[in-house]
Amino acid sequence: MVVPQAQAAVIERLGRYRNTAAPGMNFLAPFFDRVRARIDLREQVVSFPPQPVITQDNLTVSIDTVVYFQVTNPQAAGVRDLQLHRRCRAAHHDDTAEPGRWHEP
Repeated sequence: MVVPQAQAAVIERLGRYRNTAAPGMNFLAPFFDRVRARIDLREQVVSFPPQPVITQDNLTVSIDTVVYFQVTNPQAAGVRDLQLHRRCRAAHHDDTAEPGRWHEP
């Protein structure tokens, strides 16, 4: 498997975290290893629509928001994504879970 520059790949072996593949050529064991997530290591930009805000002196101001972020730890980003996915799936399939609360599988 070839991981492109400015990306990392989170590798699972039999459903558990194994390692994080760096850019370049990486070898996987067929049927045992799979790529769980490809993480973009470049700086990302997220823009939000303008929001009207009322100030303390009762003026309305429109605020434009732009967020810049960059993943610096691809292992944590990929593994936390997997944990969140498993928690959502468990909460969705568990009829005894209280609404709005996480249920650990």
